[in-house]
Amino acid sequence: GRADLADGRAADGDTLFRIGSVSKTFIWTAVMMLVERGQLDLDADVNSYLKEVRVAEAFGTPVTMRHLMHHRAGFEDSLQLFAVADDDPRTLAELLIQHQPQRVYAPGLRTSYSNWGPALAAQIVGDVSAQPYGDFLRTQILDPLGMRATTWTAPSKLEATQRAQLATGYKTEAGALGLQGYMQLGAYWPAGGIASTANDMARWMRLHLNGGDLEGTRLLSAQSHAQMWTRAFDDRVGAPDVAHGFQDRDFRGLRVLGHGGATAAFLTNMVLVPDLRLGVFVSQNSAQTRLPIGQLPELIIDQLRGGGYQAGLIADASDPGVLVEVAGTYLQNRRVFSTFAALFGLDATASVAVRSPDAVVLSMGDDSKQYQRVGKERDLFEAADGARIAFVREGGRVVALADSSGVHTLEKVGLLGAPHTLFGALAGALLLAFTSLLGFCWRLGRGPAYGTGIAAGLAATVSLLASLCVLGFAVVTGLLVFSLSSLDLSTMAANYP
Repeated sequence: GRADLADGRAADGDTLFRIGSVSKTFIWTAVMMLVERGQLDLDADVNSYLKEVRVAEAFGTPVTMRHLMHHRAGFEDSLQLFAVADDDPRTLAELLIQHQPQRVYAPGLRTSYSNWGPALAAQIVGDVSAQPYGDFLRTQILDPLGMRATTWTAPSKLEATQRAQLATGYKTEAGALGLQGYMQLGAYWPAGGIASTANDMARWMRLHLNGGDLEGTRLLSAQSHAQMWTRAFDDRVGAPDVAHGFQDRDFRGLRVLGHGGATAAFLTNMVLVPDLRLGVFVSQNSAQTRLPIGQLPELIIDQLRGGGYQAGLIADASDPGVLVEVAGTYLQNRRVFSTFAALFGLDATASVAVRSPDAVVLSMGDDSKQYQRVGKERDLFEAADGARIAFVREGGRVVALADSSGVHTLEKVGLLGAPHTLFGALAGALLLAFTSLLGFCWRLGRGPAYGTGIAAGLAATVSLLASLCVLGFAVVTGLLVFSLSSLDLSTMAANYP
């Protein structure tokens, strides 16, 4: 309940909180406004609208705005977006060119959350409207809606009055709370750098609950707004996915849309329930727990509906039946694929174990949760807390898992593709390298009995160099892991490893 612990300042409806990726909902609304005006076609090649940036060719299929809005453009993830200082002079177009991620999936194939994609969409809004995205946002969205407190000015550059309204961020430190610096995004701010108040966000939610209209100010026609809240892909019916930029899921029979966000200490969730005419905005300035943003909106929904949490019984382990095909290891596809950083994405795994012909247990990190089949649906499962997952098939074969967030997909991997196999191989390579070096040292000075001639010398040299390379790789990896273990997202711009 405090915006700042040092001066005891209370958090209220006029306190500025950094809303993270909830900022993206403004991009998607701007896009739909241009679509309604006939200036954008959701299914056209985005390169036809870009003036400076060009999306690289891949898969023989262009990326469209509809792909971007559904996080299905096929881009790998990138850490470089979080390594841009707020005083970095580069424009958004320059950053997009320099940091363009690899395309690792054919457009439309998989939902995989991207920050670079929405930033590209903001650039397209600017290029098409012939004014910077920030000017479009201010003059055509925020000012008409009366959202005058909302800002994207970096905390270090805020005027004194606004700076006094901004909540201070905190992190867990030595069993207490320590100050957490603000994450820097530079020109990437459209994808996650907006700060707003509960009062302003209430107006934003009312606009969308009213189908694009707020107190007589209409930004979108009812038809355009309905189009925005319609899914463009149908490979996970009934399970969470994306509807033109909004996370879209079922919760106890109700359709729930919205978006979450996180920037260092600030965690945010915006939840919209059209059937209840309900909008809930929760933002917190400490990352010590995710319970408020994760559970409060659903508790409010349960309170209004008169329902509640219904604990499910752990299914008795028995013959898995046809569900045996879903069991196995799944690897998160929101990760880096193309550089050394790919190594750190291999720990984002999940495992599915079958409990009964109608129940599975999904384990991710330290969390395990049982999901029960929904009715007669073949690949749709729901947990006791209302969360849903689905298995994705190609040619009748299970190839992926759609998680409960709606924006992530995990690919099913076999033994050879499993990260544990790779890590085992790396461990074996390290052991072989170490013993090869020991053997090389042991043979020194022991005479011709251990081999003479060019072939023996070449073999020994290659063995030595290969072993040194492997051990050097291990040392560099260890140093990088150590560096990342103490990395503060707010200082990443100055300390990107």
